[in-house]
Amino acid sequence: QQFVTQALAALSPRIRRMPLDNTQSPVGLLQSLLELSASGPLAASLFVDKGLLPSVFACLSAPSAALTVRKATLTLAENLLAAGWQTELSPHLGSLLSHLFLHLRNFV
Repeated sequence: QQFVTQALAALSPRIRRMPLDNTQSPVGLLQSLLELSASGPLAASLFVDKGLLPSVFACLSAPSAALTVRKATLTLAENLLAAGWQTELSPHLGSLLSHLFLHLRNFV
């Protein structure tokens, strides 16, 4: 788990740019975060950097985000909830809901 946390810290600048750079398809970074969310104890690494999940959730409202990116983002949140990470995810729910609202607003 320490290695994963260190790797995520090194990738932090790239993660912050996800809503701008990774909107056409779930590239390796988003796919890796999705896999981590379904990896039991390793999912805890997603909560170390307080800006990681808001950056991922921002992909939902990115104007050019493909459906596959939005689906991967929602699946990541679903994986964390299903695995019992509700308490850890709770501070990030506002961000998730805000970006989900912005995405849905485009359809109304």
